[in-house]
Amino acid sequence: MFILFPPFYFQYLYLSPFSSLNRLQTELTLKSLETLLSLLHIPAIPDHAASFSIHEFRLIIEDACNGFGFYLLLASAIMAYGASVAEKISWLLVGYLFVMFVNLLRLLFIVYMVSIDPDLFRLSHDVIGRYGMLLSVFVLYFIFVKTTSADKKDFV
Repeated sequence: MFILFPPFYFQYLYLSPFSSLNRLQTELTLKSLETLLSLLHIPAIPDHAASFSIHEFRLIIEDACNGFGFYLLLASAIMAYGASVAEKISWLLVGYLFVMFVNLLRLLFIVYMVSIDPDLFRLSHDVIGRYGMLLSVFVLYFIFVKTTSADKKDFV
């Protein structure tokens, strides 16, 4: 796990192999959020490539907001667990879809709370959003552990 976890910390460095993946994930997150906001008729207006205006408040979606760091945390834990390769691959895919979906819900929640009152940003982003993402990753990992067959000889 110590070999797999450092990319989590170095994903924001431009020298990292995860840097371009992180940027692509941010673009995907922005496009998905913009589509969901328009479908749900939430009054957030995209005003730049990575920001939305909500009333007088400008919400900026940075690379750290795309959920990729949470996915790397989950992927590191899955890869370190002693399940079969096929189970790991399937759970890595399920985990990616799950984390990205929960992250979009988190971003929608933040936009909604800020549209009610801009002073709710810190609560919705720093507390509820961040800990909600972490809790959802832990719950998915717990489900992974409980539903896969770990082989003791696979542990290194």
